[in-house]
Amino acid sequence: MDVGALTNNYLTESWFQVDAIDLNPQHPSVTKADFFDYTRSIALNGRGAGPMSAKGKEKSGEEKDDSTTNLKQKYDVVVLSLVLNFVGDPRQRGEMLMRCSRIIVEGGYLFLVLPLACITNSRYLDHSLFVRLMKKLRFDLHSHKESNKLCFYIFRRQGGATKEEAEEANFGKRALCKGGKERNNFCILLQSQSGGGKQLHKDKNKGKKGNNKQNVKRGKGRQTK
Repeated sequence: MDVGALTNNYLTESWFQVDAIDLNPQHPSVTKADFFDYTRSIALNGRGAGPMSAKGKEKSGEEKDDSTTNLKQKYDVVVLSLVLNFVGDPRQRGEMLMRCSRIIVEGGYLFLVLPLACITNSRYLDHSLFVRLMKKLRFDLHSHKESNKLCFYIFRRQGGATKEEAEEANFGKRALCKGGKERNNFCILLQSQSGGGKQLHKDKNKGKKGNNKQNVKRGKGRQTK
C-alpha cells in the first residue's frame, strides 16, 4: 500500500500489486481515499474494497468492528512518505502507525519518510524514542539514514499482536526530550485500544480543524507527499 501516492509510482513494475491511495490523486490508478477510512473498509470488506461506504455499517446503523486485527489479507509493504507529519493530531499519528502494524504481514516492511526536524528538532521526540515507540508496535528498525532535510526509516514487522503492547507502553503522554525555544512540538502518542480507536475516528475531522501552528508543517490532515 502506498499512502499519499499522488501518482502511481509502480505502474512500470508489473510484478507489484499496489493499492495506491491519496486524498487528491493525480492519476486514475490512485484511489481517492483517506487512510483511516480505507483501512476500516479493508477490515470489513477486504482489500480492493475502496473507500468506506454504507457496506461498512450494520443495518441497525451501528458500525462493525474496524480494528483491522483479524485481516485475512495483509500487505507486504506499506509506504508512508511525508504522510505522518501532515496528520495534525499526535494521537492520530499513533493510530496510523498502529493500523500499519495490523495490516502488514509478519516479516513485512514499513517504509517511512519524515522531515528531519520531526526527529532532530522536536521537544518531544528523537531517534531513540521513535525506535522504542515503533518497537512497542512490533516494528524492528531495519535501516535508517538522513539527508539534509529528510530522515528515512525502514521497519520490519515482527510477530505478535499490537494491542497488549500499546496498552503497556508509556507513550500516551508527551514528555520533554529536549528544551529550547526554537524547537517544534511534533510528537506521536499511542492510545489504549479500550475504546480509544473509535473515539479517534470520531474526532478525526475535529482534529483536522485544530490549530496546528506548532506542528512542523501545517497539512490540515493531508496525507499527500
